[in-house]
Amino acid sequence: MAMRWIEELGPRKAPRRRSERLDPNVTTMSKQFSLTSTFLTSTILVACALSACKSAPPRVTLKDSQGNFVTTAEFEAMDREEFIESIEAGLSDVDTQMTELRTRANELGGDSLKEFAECEGDLRKQRTTVVNQLAIARNSLNDKWPKERAETVEVYMELREDLADAQKDVLDR
Repeated sequence: MAMRWIEELGPRKAPRRRSERLDPNVTTMSKQFSLTSTFLTSTILVACALSACKSAPPRVTLKDSQGNFVTTAEFEAMDREEFIESIEAGLSDVDTQMTELRTRANELGGDSLKEFAECEGDLRKQRTTVVNQLAIARNSLNDKWPKERAETVEVYMELREDLADAQKDVLDR
């Protein structure tokens, strides 16, 4: 009887377990269960690994008592990590100010909107330049670090000055 049943299967392999002989869907269900359990297990392992890692230190936004970001002289006194965090916080502030300036220009309309449209592209390019220079500084060797930090500060300060000029041009219309 078993031989006849195996012959009816044709070129397929004979089932290995009795449960497979009784229900041909068992193989599909067991594969689905296996994939599901593998996925859940890997998800739990990743979650455990992430929770075991140190959490990132809180972002430090370096500002003075008036809310201004640090000066060039203060940048030079910072170590690499503080400097990078400070520039990243400054870039975040630039993004916020750009969004606020866009919103305000839209509210004012007319010449303000036109002026903002003219300066927005340049400000975005400058921001990209700062991000690229920061990446170079972050990855620089110790002997190149002071030079790269100075160049990063230079392009960052240009961005801040141009943003201030754009705010005057857009909002003073």
